Amino acid sequence: MNKPRRALCGRELYAVQPGCRAFLETDRGQLMTSKVVRILYRSTKQVVIEIENSIYDITLTGESEPERAAV
Repeated sequence: MNKPRRALCGRELYAVQPGCRAFLETDRGQLMTSKVVRILYRSTKQVVIEIENSIYDITLTGESEPERAAV
């Protein structure tokens, strides 16, 4: 299945983890995704995640570190 790709600018509100939803603050407002299947790429400037139905290319903005997810 070829999943659609979505490009966003923003920051992680909580660290993105496989098996959990991603919580993001974007240029379009806050976003909560469906469960993250896997993290395809991560750097200090970008994170690419695969969720159940699509792939998000997120250009990271802002200087704050994401909160650690509660376990």
